[in-house]
Amino acid sequence: MIRLKELRIQKKLNMRQVAHKLNIAYTTYFNYEKEKREPNSEMLILLADFFDVTVDYLIGRTEFQNNSNAYSETQNTHLVTNAE
Repeated sequence: MIRLKELRIQKKLNMRQVAHKLNIAYTTYFNYEKEKREPNSEMLILLADFFDVTVDYLIGRTEFQNNSNAYSETQNTHLVTNAE
C-alpha cells in the first residue's frame, strides 16, 4: 500500500493519529503502510473512505484518486474515439 504514506502526509497526520482515527492498533496501520501486512476488503474500504480516494487508487490500479476523475477521463476517451 505504497500510497498510504503519501495520503497520510497530505492529511498532515502521523501513523499513530491515523490508527487512532480508524480505531485500529498502531502496529496494524504501521504494517499496512510498510507493506508487511495487507488489509482485508473491509479495511480497504475504511481506508479509502478515510483518505477520500477509491480502493483502486489505494491499491495502485488507477492514478485517479476518486471516481469523478476516472469518469471524466473515460468519457473524454469515449468522445475522442467516437469523433474519429
